[in-house]
Amino acid sequence: MKNLEKYKERLLGEKKKIEDEIKDLRVYDMGSSDEDRHGEEKADEIEEFMNASGEIAPLEARLEDIKIALDKMSEGTYGLCEKCHKEIDEKVLEVDPESRLCQVCKSAE
Repeated sequence: MKNLEKYKERLLGEKKKIEDEIKDLRVYDMGSSDEDRHGEEKADEIEEFMNASGEIAPLEARLEDIKIALDKMSEGTYGLCEKCHKEIDEKVLEVDPESRLCQVCKSAE
């Protein structure tokens, strides 16, 4: 594949960005032992924590896709559809470099 290094750089950049985002979301501390907080303040903090938790799952899923794509690069199978085993079009990889399916198989899902 002619653009492998370009995709690898993009994936590594995205991987770092997502890892940093997840780390920032996980750093959130509910301050569990602070008894001076009022009920409303505690409720606001719990709501913020739940919102942060909900943001982590899709980031983790995308991070996993990126790791799989990077592993495939190492194995020499990057750019091959996991269903039909045909080459994934460059246009698809330009938009979604961690894509695991070609456009035809993606549309069929």
